[in-house]
Amino acid sequence: MPPIPFHSTRPHRAGSGRWRSHTPGQSVVETAVVLSLLLFILFGSLCLWQHMMTRYTVAQAARAAAFTAATRGGADGIALNTPLDLQTVNPAHGAVAGAARTVIQHGMTTRHGQATLTIRCPHGCTRNAPVVVEITYQEGYWAPVPMLPGIDLTLTASRPLERDVP
Repeated sequence: MPPIPFHSTRPHRAGSGRWRSHTPGQSVVETAVVLSLLLFILFGSLCLWQHMMTRYTVAQAARAAAFTAATRGGADGIALNTPLDLQTVNPAHGAVAGAARTVIQHGMTTRHGQATLTIRCPHGCTRNAPVVVEITYQEGYWAPVPMLPGIDLTLTASRPLERDVP
Protein backbone atom coordinates (compact mmCIF):
# COMPACT_ATOMS: atom_id res chain seq x y z
CA MET A 1 0.00 0.00 0.00
CA PRO A 2 1.53 3.30 -1.03
CA PRO A 3 1.90 6.00 1.63
CA ILE A 4 -0.72 8.74 1.78
CA PRO A 5 0.77 11.94 0.40
CA PHE A 6 1.23 14.70 2.97
CA HIS A 7 0.24 18.18 1.82
CA SER A 8 1.87 20.94 3.74
CA THR A 9 0.00 24.15 4.44
CA ARG A 10 3.21 26.11 4.09
CA PRO A 11 3.67 28.05 0.88
CA HIS A 12 5.43 26.37 -1.99
CA ARG A 13 7.62 27.85 -4.68
CA ALA A 14 5.76 28.34 -7.92
CA GLY A 15 7.40 28.46 -11.32
CA SER A 16 7.24 32.25 -11.45
CA GLY A 17 9.59 32.64 -8.51
CA ARG A 18 6.95 33.96 -6.08
CA TRP A 19 5.68 32.24 -2.99
CA ARG A 20 2.05 31.14 -3.33
CA SER A 21 -0.09 29.94 -0.46
CA HIS A 22 -3.50 29.73 -2.13
CA THR A 23 -5.26 29.66 -5.44
CA PRO A 24 -6.57 32.80 -7.17
CA GLY A 25 -9.94 33.94 -5.81
CA GLN A 26 -9.58 32.01 -2.57
CA SER A 27 -9.40 35.16 -0.43
CA VAL A 28 -12.58 36.50 -2.03
CA VAL A 29 -14.43 33.30 -1.14
CA GLU A 30 -13.01 33.30 2.40
CA THR A 31 -14.04 36.94 2.88
CA ALA A 32 -17.56 36.23 1.63
CA VAL A 33 -17.96 33.27 3.99
CA VAL A 34 -16.62 35.17 7.02
CA LEU A 35 -18.69 38.30 6.27
CA SER A 36 -21.88 36.30 5.80
CA LEU A 37 -21.32 34.54 9.14
CA LEU A 38 -20.61 37.84 10.90
CA LEU A 39 -23.73 39.45 9.41
CA PHE A 40 -25.83 36.44 10.38
CA ILE A 41 -24.57 36.68 13.98
CA LEU A 42 -25.14 40.46 14.05
CA PHE A 43 -28.66 40.32 12.60
CA GLY A 44 -29.55 37.29 14.73
CA SER A 45 -28.45 39.17 17.85
CA LEU A 46 -30.54 42.16 16.82
CA CYS A 47 -33.60 39.93 16.31
CA LEU A 48 -33.04 38.25 19.67
CA TRP A 49 -32.77 41.64 21.41
CA GLN A 50 -35.92 42.90 19.67
CA HIS A 51 -37.83 39.75 20.64
CA MET A 52 -36.77 39.95 24.30
CA MET A 53 -37.62 43.67 24.59
CA THR A 54 -40.98 43.16 22.86
CA ARG A 55 -41.85 40.24 25.13
CA TYR A 56 -40.96 42.29 28.21
CA THR A 57 -43.01 45.30 27.07
CA VAL A 58 -46.08 43.23 26.17
CA ALA A 59 -45.89 41.40 29.51
CA GLN A 60 -45.71 44.75 31.32
CA ALA A 61 -48.71 46.00 29.33
CA ALA A 62 -50.71 42.90 30.27
CA ARG A 63 -49.81 43.36 33.94
CA ALA A 64 -50.71 47.06 33.87
CA ALA A 65 -54.05 46.33 32.19
CA ALA A 66 -54.81 43.51 34.70
CA PHE A 67 -53.99 45.81 37.62
CA THR A 68 -56.19 48.56 36.20
CA ALA A 69 -59.01 46.11 35.55
CA ALA A 70 -58.74 44.76 39.09
CA THR A 71 -58.86 48.20 40.69
CA ARG A 72 -61.65 49.41 38.38
CA GLY A 73 -63.76 46.34 38.97
CA GLY A 74 -63.72 44.77 35.52
CA ALA A 75 -63.45 45.58 31.86
CA ASP A 76 -64.18 49.32 32.31
CA GLY A 77 -65.94 50.01 29.03
CA ILE A 78 -64.56 47.14 26.96
CA ALA A 79 -66.75 44.26 25.81
CA LEU A 80 -65.68 41.05 27.54
CA ASN A 81 -64.16 38.25 25.44
CA THR A 82 -63.90 40.54 22.40
CA PRO A 83 -60.47 41.43 20.96
CA LEU A 84 -59.88 45.19 20.83
CA ASP A 85 -57.27 46.64 18.49
CA LEU A 86 -55.16 49.02 20.60
CA GLN A 87 -54.73 51.39 17.66
CA THR A 88 -58.43 52.28 17.83
CA VAL A 89 -58.49 52.90 21.59
CA ASN A 90 -60.13 56.16 22.67
CA PRO A 91 -61.23 57.49 26.07
CA ALA A 92 -64.62 55.75 25.70
CA HIS A 93 -62.83 52.39 25.94
CA GLY A 94 -61.78 53.18 29.50
CA ALA A 95 -58.65 53.07 31.58
CA VAL A 96 -57.83 49.37 31.08
CA ALA A 97 -57.27 49.72 27.33
CA GLY A 98 -55.57 53.06 27.92
CA ALA A 99 -53.06 51.49 30.32
CA ALA A 100 -52.18 48.71 27.87
CA ARG A 101 -51.88 51.14 24.97
CA THR A 102 -49.68 53.53 26.93
CA VAL A 103 -47.21 50.83 27.96
CA ILE A 104 -46.98 49.36 24.45
CA GLN A 105 -46.78 52.77 22.80
CA HIS A 106 -43.83 53.78 24.97
CA GLY A 107 -41.90 50.54 24.61
CA MET A 108 -38.56 50.62 22.80
CA THR A 109 -39.48 47.97 20.24
CA THR A 110 -43.29 48.01 20.17
CA ARG A 111 -46.06 49.87 18.38
CA HIS A 112 -49.62 49.98 19.67
CA GLY A 113 -51.06 49.30 16.21
CA GLN A 114 -49.73 45.74 16.30
CA ALA A 115 -51.52 44.66 19.50
CA THR A 116 -55.00 43.47 20.47
CA LEU A 117 -56.43 43.33 23.97
CA THR A 118 -58.96 40.81 25.31
CA ILE A 119 -60.43 40.88 28.82
CA ARG A 120 -62.16 37.89 30.40
CA CYS A 121 -63.85 37.31 33.73
CA PRO A 122 -64.08 33.49 33.77
CA HIS A 123 -66.11 33.39 37.02
CA GLY A 124 -68.01 36.63 36.54
CA CYS A 125 -66.74 40.10 37.34
CA THR A 126 -67.28 40.05 41.11
CA ARG A 127 -65.02 40.89 44.01
CA ASN A 128 -62.07 38.44 44.41
CA ALA A 129 -62.88 36.68 41.13
CA PRO A 130 -59.96 36.68 38.67
CA VAL A 131 -59.87 39.02 35.73
CA VAL A 132 -57.69 37.79 32.86
CA VAL A 133 -56.11 40.20 30.40
CA GLU A 134 -54.66 38.80 27.18
CA ILE A 135 -52.55 40.83 24.76
CA THR A 136 -51.65 39.48 21.33
CA TYR A 137 -48.79 41.18 19.49
CA GLN A 138 -47.60 40.48 15.94
CA GLU A 139 -44.80 42.23 14.09
CA GLY A 140 -41.90 41.45 11.79
CA TYR A 141 -38.26 41.66 12.77
CA TRP A 142 -36.21 44.70 11.86
CA ALA A 143 -33.26 42.72 10.54
CA PRO A 144 -33.52 40.76 7.30
CA VAL A 145 -33.12 37.19 8.55
CA PRO A 146 -35.21 35.00 6.23
CA MET A 147 -35.35 32.02 8.60
CA LEU A 148 -37.16 34.02 11.29
CA PRO A 149 -40.84 34.63 10.51
CA GLY A 150 -41.44 37.45 13.01
CA ILE A 151 -42.73 38.14 16.49
CA ASP A 152 -46.01 36.47 17.41
CA LEU A 153 -46.74 36.77 21.13
CA THR A 154 -49.83 36.08 23.23
CA LEU A 155 -49.28 36.98 26.87
CA THR A 156 -51.79 36.93 29.70
CA ALA A 157 -51.95 38.39 33.17
CA SER A 158 -54.47 37.55 35.87
CA ARG A 159 -55.38 39.37 39.03
CA PRO A 160 -58.28 39.13 41.49
CA LEU A 161 -60.80 41.94 41.34
CA GLU A 162 -60.51 44.32 44.24
CA ARG A 163 -64.07 45.64 44.00
CA ASP A 164 -67.40 44.78 42.42
CA VAL A 165 -68.45 46.15 39.07
CA PRO A 166 -70.33 49.39 39.65
